[in-house]
Amino acid sequence: MTDPVGCEPERKTDGIGGLNVPPVRGLERKLDPTGRMAVPSDLAKRFSFWKESKESKEPRNLMVTLSLKGDCLYIFEPDGFKEWIDLVFLKSFGGFDPTSEEQIDLHSVLSERGDCVVLDKADRIGLAAWQLEEVGIKPGSAVKLFFSGNKIEVWDPAAWEEKRRRVDVKTLLKA
Repeated sequence: MTDPVGCEPERKTDGIGGLNVPPVRGLERKLDPTGRMAVPSDLAKRFSFWKESKESKEPRNLMVTLSLKGDCLYIFEPDGFKEWIDLVFLKSFGGFDPTSEEQIDLHSVLSERGDCVVLDKADRIGLAAWQLEEVGIKPGSAVKLFFSGNKIEVWDPAAWEEKRRRVDVKTLLKA
């Protein structure tokens, strides 16, 4: 895991998962042979640093991690990644208990799965080979991108279609 300067969270938010923005319909992009991906501007501009000048000397850092099910990658701002982990523990255990060995282990594993990457001046990021392999994406292949909540989701198109067929949105009517 790389650790460029600035990947530590700096600000607090409302603690409910970050930005409240509508999802973007899936966009298709292709990874280059090294696993680098151009982040479309209509997705990148939803991150808080987008308003800052691209000429800034400060790195524009993002955190890439596996989804909990390991079926796609999530791309967060560093604060969003920390908030996501906090939210996972809040929903699963009512919050993080630093005296629970099980929770300490889970927290360590979730944190370790995150990789800090820098969005370059051309709005590209490099995705780690091990993360791509975990979700069944090959460098040089097409991916499907969505912005949902405070993150970008990166999917193998076939895995996304399988999920889309499997999910019954009518269950929301029963809620």
